[in-house]
Amino acid sequence: GTAWRTATAESNTFYEPLYAGRNGDRWYWKQLNQPGASVNAAISLSLPNTAGPNAVLTVWLQGYTVGNHTVKVRVNGSVAGLVSWSGKSQKEGQLTGPAGWLQHESNTIKLELTSLGGVLVDAIDLRYPTATGGSGQVLFEGEAGQKAYTLTHWPDANPWVFDVTEPLTPTQVISTQI
Repeated sequence: GTAWRTATAESNTFYEPLYAGRNGDRWYWKQLNQPGASVNAAISLSLPNTAGPNAVLTVWLQGYTVGNHTVKVRVNGSVAGLVSWSGKSQKEGQLTGPAGWLQHESNTIKLELTSLGGVLVDAIDLRYPTATGGSGQVLFEGEAGQKAYTLTHWPDANPWVFDVTEPLTPTQVISTQI
């Protein structure tokens, strides 16, 4: 199985009354209004497992002009891919890239408009494999059956572990060993 963390970058810089964002608010980070316009997001990661499975990058964008929109996404200088859609609509773009692109602590995600038209940047999530306990929430994802997970740097000798297979009725896992 794999242990995962998610890091989010979002900056509520300006209010746009016409379009609700991913979480229903109307605050956006940046307006990209011409080809070459870009925004850089700094995301700090806690010891990513760079030999692990692919990381998943999710970007939330809003077109505010008619026509086609294309945004190029880079992770630490490497092109993760393009997010394309049409019209005055929201777009949740998901891209994957090797965990080897990631660095401990400082990472830069760059979104660059490559088309005509206007795009609002809402937020970015980076879901990445980790091999450390650290602080905060870690999501374990594995195949069916009993699995063992090995994590280093676990500061709490008695972490709370929950099985959330049924999200409405989570159950605490009692038999964990640290």
